[in-house]
Amino acid sequence: MKRARAGFGLIELLTAMVIMTLLIAAIMSLYSKGQQAFINEGAKNDAVEESRFPMAWISRDVKLAAAVDAAWGGYTTSAATLVLRVPSVDGDGAIIDSSTTWDRIVYTLQDGRLLRIVDAQEGVSSRVDASRVLADGISAVAFAYFDSAGVVLTSNFGSAASVKPSITAVRTGARRTFQESLESEIKLRN
Repeated sequence: MKRARAGFGLIELLTAMVIMTLLIAAIMSLYSKGQQAFINEGAKNDAVEESRFPMAWISRDVKLAAAVDAAWGGYTTSAATLVLRVPSVDGDGAIIDSSTTWDRIVYTLQDGRLLRIVDAQEGVSSRVDASRVLADGISAVAFAYFDSAGVVLTSNFGSAASVKPSITAVRTGARRTFQESLESEIKLRN
């Protein structure tokens, strides 16, 4: 008569350990891929948002602007900097109707940050002088200027009828870098 075995043999234990190791490795790989996808999707969304948010500000200010100024407060209008002349506003936010009262809004890129600088007409406008970072992680900002016939201006920016800003944002995810570019042509109110 044969006796019943009391436990597992060495071969059976080693086989079970190999199977368990393979299962754990497969689960960890799936988890890692899921984490990478989550991080990458967040980075991609951040890059999109980093370009959309400042574009909304620029669009609003250009539509409000009476003109593009050649220079103001140490900033010069160029392919990398935009200087806008906007009407001053009173305490209720209404535009002050005067040909001599203007505020300036400047957009420029410094150290990967897109800045919006407001310089209000002192003693007249209720706008507050301020400098605000609109976005971090901006790799490029470019402004193109067009006259009323649609011809690109390389100088005499005061005659610009529209501005075409282009913003490129970059975000790094898990083993990937995402770059999002956005551009739009916006007409001045003049």
